[in-house]
Amino acid sequence: MKKIIYVFLSLTVVIIVGLIFLEKDSTKNVKVKLGESQEFSKEELLEAVDLIKGNYRRHWERDSHLLTLTFDEKKSKKIVSSFKNTLKEKYPGTKMTDCVAFMSSFRTGSKPEVYAPYQTYTDFQWILVKLDNDWKILTLGYG
Repeated sequence: MKKIIYVFLSLTVVIIVGLIFLEKDSTKNVKVKLGESQEFSKEELLEAVDLIKGNYRRHWERDSHLLTLTFDEKKSKKIVSSFKNTLKEKYPGTKMTDCVAFMSSFRTGSKPEVYAPYQTYTDFQWILVKLDNDWKILTLGYG
């Protein structure tokens, strides 16, 4: 009888721990649209996409979903130009041509820290800078 109780409790603990650490990928179904770029290769843009998706998974609530991620070079240059002071402060000596902006949409989950629950938001900006061949997030949000 003790063995049965021990096995039952052990299985219960394993199941509970598994559910707690079960990672839900909130970026799995994101639709990525990459326009043509004179500044960056497709591979560089895809690296930036991976950084954004990783940031979203780590820092956003688990039941929210990144829906779209879009790069348009003309819009990107316009957005990036408005962040030149932030760029100079954070990364002195970096050129504006080392920056890129993506637009995204996302749907919040049940308990967002800032936004209303279960709402879809569009035109959310991700501004990245390339330093030593690695992308870094300069800033994000609504410009």
